[in-house]
Amino acid sequence: MGPLRLWLTSPPNSEGWLSARIRAGSQLEFRVSLYKSNILGFLSRCQAMYEDIPEPVTAHLGLEPEFDLTLTSDKFGNIRAALRVSNSAPTEMHQYWFDVDQSYLPRLIAGLRSALDEVSSTD
Repeated sequence: MGPLRLWLTSPPNSEGWLSARIRAGSQLEFRVSLYKSNILGFLSRCQAMYEDIPEPVTAHLGLEPEFDLTLTSDKFGNIRAALRVSNSAPTEMHQYWFDVDQSYLPRLIAGLRSALDEVSSTD
């Protein structure tokens, strides 16, 4: 989606955490931990965003301080993405804002579902 790529790189552990790799922009790459139930909630909100275009919807993914992604739609199907990533050094933080439309959501939804299925099948 826009300048953001996310790969899930490990199955969830016994507490539901899994590892992910994020590429932001053209050169920055980070490893983060995400909670599986947060990813599922994010997927649900993205689905609502795609199906209910006239209603503004916010989808939020992030729990740890090093990663935060928020998608906010408007009644016209425009989506504003706000991404914040930081490396292990607390003084290094990168923020991105970019706009997409709802036509990007099916690919995002399918990609996250596929990635979750893939890491879950390795349990």
